[in-house]
Amino acid sequence: MADSPTQHGDQDTQAAILKLTEQVMNLMTIFTQNQTPPAAASSTTVTSTFDSSKLMDTISSRIPMFTYVPEEEKTFEVWFNRYEEIVTKDGAQLADDTKTRVILAKLSPTDYAHYTNRILPKVPNELSFNETIGLLKTTFKSTTSVFRKRQEFLRSEYSGGSLEEYTGSILRGYTSSEFKKMSDDQLCCLIWINGMKDNSYQDIRTRALQVLEQKPRITLLEMEAEVKRVLDIRADSKAVAPSNQSPEVQAVQKKPQNQHNQNKTEKQPPSPCYRCGGNHWSKDYRNRKMEEQFNNQHGAMPRHFVVNQKVYVKDYRYPKATWIPGIIIRKLGGTIYDVRADDKTWRRHANQLRTRSSATACQEAADLLEMPIRFTQEPITEPVTPPPSTIPPLPTNPIVPSQAASPSPPPLRRSSRNVHPPKRLCMDPKKKSYHR
Repeated sequence: MADSPTQHGDQDTQAAILKLTEQVMNLMTIFTQNQTPPAAASSTTVTSTFDSSKLMDTISSRIPMFTYVPEEEKTFEVWFNRYEEIVTKDGAQLADDTKTRVILAKLSPTDYAHYTNRILPKVPNELSFNETIGLLKTTFKSTTSVFRKRQEFLRSEYSGGSLEEYTGSILRGYTSSEFKKMSDDQLCCLIWINGMKDNSYQDIRTRALQVLEQKPRITLLEMEAEVKRVLDIRADSKAVAPSNQSPEVQAVQKKPQNQHNQNKTEKQPPSPCYRCGGNHWSKDYRNRKMEEQFNNQHGAMPRHFVVNQKVYVKDYRYPKATWIPGIIIRKLGGTIYDVRADDKTWRRHANQLRTRSSATACQEAADLLEMPIRFTQEPITEPVTPPPSTIPPLPTNPIVPSQAASPSPPPLRRSSRNVHPPKRLCMDPKKKSYHR
């Protein structure tokens, strides 16, 4: 029995519906699969950004601000060596541009402006992290040369205080002066330059330091050759100039003197001083007398010291100044001396020195206490035993010659004027006036 057309139509419709439903289900499955990964990636990106920002804030809070002070050796290299591991190891998950922002954020406004001006026409975000660190080390480096650091290290001395601080300063100076990197030739060059302390060798020292700065690995013989070449050039330059100049040229080059001061110095007084009869102006005598009166009133005494003289020198190393023994090693002027005391050389004024070879202990104590006291000591004479004599002794009751009559004193001069007693004022409250 054959199927009717109606049954065939229903079957085709059902098949089409099933096929359409299957296609819709496939499309929904594909759509769901395509939409799920972007959502998961977005969530992961947000979480990663949040963690990176939080890590950046944590790293930044652990690093202090950087301030460039070259006089105190506060350079960027010293600062970065201390906090480098915080940025590179603890912040290893951060990107290079993020690390760069952390470092630049720690610069003071003045230092950041100086750095940005140095890298123009570039901007900070165009440089990598390593390039930024290198430029910062070059920009904010120490301004003291290595030779000067070594000189200061060799002149280090202990001036009291904590031994731990002194030991730390020695180790820090040894490290900063790079003594460990010195070769034998560099040490010889250092001692060679240090031996030329006279001012006449200033140009030689300057040239030697320039050569040592340009060629750190130079030997002593090479430095000697460089310096001798400069000296030969200077000698050739002097040979070019004529040895005998005309009087006109010498007159132009001669510095004019003050004619008024010259005449004042050469002028002599027209007559001797009317006070003492000396060949000087009377005002000079008056000034000298005033100075003597002032010194006598205040107990001031002139202090003059000579080389190798034993003195007491004032010590200011403690809160209260004290006096310690010393010895004069050099005189630098009228009142300035170099004194050797306690294995150190100090420069002191004459008022800060006291003699140590005074005549008596009282005078020495007075000098130490700065008391304006003058002591006079009579010469001590020892009893002298007369030699035995053959002359017989004198009698116990010697004959005393009669004394000559002394002349009578002159009579006193008396005035013959009549002296009237003074009229004393008698107070009377009833009177209005005392004038007659």
